[in-house]
Amino acid sequence: MPPSPLGGPLGRRLILACALLTTAATANAVLVVTSRIVFAMARDRFRPIRLAAVSARTGTPGAAVVANGLLMGTMAALGTVTASAAPGGFLYVLHFVPPLVALVALRRRFPGDRPAFATPAPRLVLPLAFAASAVLVVASGRTGFALGTAWLLTGRAIRARPRRLP
Repeated sequence: MPPSPLGGPLGRRLILACALLTTAATANAVLVVTSRIVFAMARDRFRPIRLAAVSARTGTPGAAVVANGLLMGTMAALGTVTASAAPGGFLYVLHFVPPLVALVALRRRFPGDRPAFATPAPRLVLPLAFAASAVLVVASGRTGFALGTAWLLTGRAIRARPRRLP
């Protein structure tokens, strides 16, 4: 084990302990948030309705929590950090692009309207936002692009399946 330049062996152990605790806390937060998103999408019939089931005792969307936990566990067991982080980064950055496009389109479509909020220095900020998004999408690499696109196409295929309405 190479020596740690920051605090020696004790510093190394403290950093490792902090990393493990923050990783566990982040995983827990991601599980809670993604489960609620899946629950809401299922409730609105954008995902299988079974994922909208709520426990009568606790009021939690148990099926959505279990499904997301299994998915996260599968990614952790089968994937590498790159296989998880690269598409996650790709998709995270990509989700900022549609609101940017909508902002530009709405401002062009209704140029005389007073917007609810003002973009500071829009001729500078908006091109920088698009450029930064492009740089970050490219930085996710081939793995991020390929796996992120696969996730998008999988979601699209699931969404395209005929749904039975109640």
